[in-house]
Amino acid sequence: MPEEDFSSLQPEKKAVPKDRIKEIRAWTDLSQEKFSQKYKIPKRTIENWETGKRNPPEYVMYLLERVVKEEFKEKG
Repeated sequence: MPEEDFSSLQPEKKAVPKDRIKEIRAWTDLSQEKFSQKYKIPKRTIENWETGKRNPPEYVMYLLERVVKEEFKEKG
C-alpha cells in the first residue's frame, strides 16, 4: 500500500509563536479583545501568547491559522 503524503497538513513553521500569533491576528485587523471574543480564546491567553509568556500548542496555532485564512479568503 502506498504511503500517504500528509505534508500539506502540517503547520507552517515560519516565526516564533508570539510573532506568528500577532501576524495571524493582524490579518483580521481586530484588537486582542475583539479577536478573543470572535475565536473564544480568553484575552489574557492572547496577551500571554503575544508577549511570549506562554506558547500556544502547535495544533492550536495550526487550527487558528487555518480558520483565519479561510475567513480572510472569503472576505478578499
